[in-house]
Order: sequence, then structure tokens, then C-alpha cells
Amino acid sequence: MFKKILLVDDSLSARMIIRQYLEIVGCQGAEFKEVPNGQKALEALKEETYDLIVTDMNMPVMDGNEFLKHLKARPKYARIPVIIVSSAANKDNEKRFMKFGANYVIGKPVSPQLLHEAISSLQD
Repeated sequence: MFKKILLVDDSLSARMIIRQYLEIVGCQGAEFKEVPNGQKALEALKEETYDLIVTDMNMPVMDGNEFLKHLKARPKYARIPVIIVSSAANKDNEKRFMKFGANYVIGKPVSPQLLHEAISSLQD
């Protein structure tokens, strides 16, 4: 079970929805940290260890692609599973996101069912 989850999205409402859905699908009681971009996510990772990262791709300052490159280049963080929730999720982008190190890609709008599938696939 994921005890500490890092949510990375520039939209406060998207972070709130994703958090609520994660709690619905079995992550209730988890500790959540929410940040608006990849740069803030890297800073958060220096302070805490996380079991799961859920990130958007289109963000200011540092987007999801750049964040994943930095994340997966560091052995300390490379094994943290990453779920991408993005409006840019199509077949071509999904392949690209997976090459960058994503474990699961979900298109927006997200649903509890899709997050449940992602969480289940990561726990198997």
C-alpha cells in the first residue's frame, strides 16, 4: 500500500480530485504532498521519501517530461512508481511517457476506476 504520495499538477482542482479519487480507491490514510510543478516536486523529494508519484505533464516552470528525466536519472528516486494523469494522453504520447519512466498513463478527465486500475497494476 502507498503510504506517502506526491501529487504534481499546476491545477489545484485537479490535485484535489485526484487526491479524493485515490482515497476512494484504497489510499485513505495516506500522507499526501501537493506541488504545482516538477521543480517543486524535486524539492519535495529532497525532504521526504514517497511511495508513489502522480503527475501531470503540462505544467509551468518544469513540465512532466523534464521532471521525469530528472527523477529517473537519480538512482535514489528511479524506483518510485509514477502515474501520469494528463490531457495529452494519447497512444503516441503514452509511448513517449513510458520511455521517460512512467509506470502508468491515464487521460483526463480521470475517474476512480482508472486510478484503481493503475494502483492495482502497481501493487501486483
